[in-house]
Amino acid sequence: MNSSRMLSFGALGIALLITVPPKVSDYEALQIRLDHAVEEASTALLERRDFELKVENRSGYFEIDAHGHDCQLQIRNAAAEGYNADEIKREAPKGAQLAFAYRGRVWMNHPTLQAAISHLWSRLKWQLGVDNKWFPVIAIAAVGACGIETLPWGQLASVRAN
Repeated sequence: MNSSRMLSFGALGIALLITVPPKVSDYEALQIRLDHAVEEASTALLERRDFELKVENRSGYFEIDAHGHDCQLQIRNAAAEGYNADEIKREAPKGAQLAFAYRGRVWMNHPTLQAAISHLWSRLKWQLGVDNKWFPVIAIAAVGACGIETLPWGQLASVRAN
């Protein structure tokens, strides 16, 4: 290997060391702001529908217990890649109907492929500074006469970090 090639690899390595850690920490800070925005939008949606709410944060994800109108809802932010979908199913109230809201539509199963691809694309745009929009996956466990398909999930279709 000639010295100019070694110098090029060395310069590339230094550039990566200088730029990657700040971008990773920026991504983590952005993700926290986006998660908070989803939590706020979810609570606002349910409050407008006169639900009584209890909000908790668990392992970096929010969980909202909502009661009202002969309905009990448990709302959680689901990972786009679906890795916490089994945990969500296990922790859902007994006899609950489980669904996922994604891009304003209610899905009976986690939309893993669509959400993961969208998340990767959004993450690339965040890192390039092009856009800070995110399309969250919201897990909904419903017990009672909830009519989850009739709630305006489109209001949670996308969020932005402010």
